[in-house]
Amino acid sequence: MYYRRLRDLREDHDLTQTQLVELLGMHKTTYTNYEQGKREIPFSLVIRLARLYGVSIDFIAEFTDEPLPLPSSKNGKQRCGRTLPEGARKPANSRLEDPRGGKQ
Repeated sequence: MYYRRLRDLREDHDLTQTQLVELLGMHKTTYTNYEQGKREIPFSLVIRLARLYGVSIDFIAEFTDEPLPLPSSKNGKQRCGRTLPEGARKPANSRLEDPRGGKQ
């Protein structure tokens, strides 16, 4: 998948590929392949880039045009940000099952 915003964000922050890969501690060829869509970018790297640039993962993936990340909750963890439409009911078993057998 080609993430055109990778290049845009890098350039918006006045970084060359060489400077960015030094910050990330990776090979330039590997990053170039991500930026050009020749190689699938690992989710862990998307998270690092989102933190570096101060944008949301959704913005990098082009799911939204809003660059700002979700606000942190009071305990410092990111909130899901998912809200139900007005009048919608939350499913009775809305908690995800833990693969080890319990609820999360």
